[in-house]
Amino acid sequence: MTMEPNRPARILCIDDEPIVRETIERALSTNYKVLALPSGEKLSDTMEPFKPDLIILDVRMPQEDGWQLCRRLRQEKQLDAIPIIFLSALSEEADRLRGFMSGGDFYLPKPLDIRELARIIDVFLGRKHRYPEEPS
Repeated sequence: MTMEPNRPARILCIDDEPIVRETIERALSTNYKVLALPSGEKLSDTMEPFKPDLIILDVRMPQEDGWQLCRRLRQEKQLDAIPIIFLSALSEEADRLRGFMSGGDFYLPKPLDIRELARIIDVFLGRKHRYPEEPS
């Protein structure tokens, strides 16, 4: 999927923690269209109408974990070029490597620094935005 001109970039966030989803939606919705889901369960119904330009995945989720979900996404031809950023409390080197080996493009440990995430997203999407120095 490629970004269409004159439309805000779309970010799909999949995390089972409501506070993480709310924080990401609130912080990024100024510059991006954000859709946050608690799991990848209904992902196939979401991908085509939403057409994300970037995906944020939690690793530890019930049913299908983020690594499995990432591998599944990478198997679909139209989704294999979408940047995937992992967010996880699992921050050991082996965990980060597993994220990259499953198809992730970046691995950011929790607790989440929303300013760092926003800047990483900007890099992947080739955008420049100004964010407040302190999260609100």
